[in-house]
Amino acid sequence: MDKYTYLNSSEITEIIGDPPKRLVVYGTSMVLFTISLIIGVTSLIQYPDMIKSNVFVSLEKNASYIIANQPGLCTHGTDSIALTGKAVSEIHDDSNQSIPLYTRQNGTLYYIKSSGDRVAKGDTIAVVVPDKNSYTFKGTLNLANFDKVRVGMPVKINLKYNTGKGNNGTLNGQVTQVSQIVTENHFAFSGHIQLNKLNSFNKMPILNGYATTAELTNKHITLLNKLLN
Repeated sequence: MDKYTYLNSSEITEIIGDPPKRLVVYGTSMVLFTISLIIGVTSLIQYPDMIKSNVFVSLEKNASYIIANQPGLCTHGTDSIALTGKAVSEIHDDSNQSIPLYTRQNGTLYYIKSSGDRVAKGDTIAVVVPDKNSYTFKGTLNLANFDKVRVGMPVKINLKYNTGKGNNGTLNGQVTQVSQIVTENHFAFSGHIQLNKLNSFNKMPILNGYATTAELTNKHITLLNKLLN
């Protein structure tokens, strides 16, 4: 007796040799539908094309530093606005004599010693940034990005002024100038960040000579475009 049993019937042979047309049509339709769905979804999903760069940030107008002229206890109110002729803080010496400290310009208090802190002579009590001041930033990029950077381009500046405490937020600005001069395969760009009403009372700001990173938003591209390129 044969070890294997063979089934030979005209019906089975016909099914194997000639699959049902409905199955072929259904399977092909499902494949085409899936491909079309993937293309459609990837064409709708958009995200910004970001260009990262190192930048150097500085203030257009110099900040005003209020310095303790003698040791003592620092006291002040909770106002974040500094006005000329109005005491920003006071120093109480050992004889409990109160000495007011004034600012030479109107502006926003970007830093101030905590009330009750003991300070030494020469310590910085507060930093006042003038009204309608703005940060300027300068950076360089590889020449490969030259066609992507343009005037008016949005820029996000990362704030990391407290070492070891992670990111302290961001400031938004825009590119105002793109240099046409190429040096060592790099070109320069610059811009500004307008500061009108920023109430960051009791927080140390970024001041002159601040090196950090920035992200330039080139444009919004689709996921499909990214995959094809």
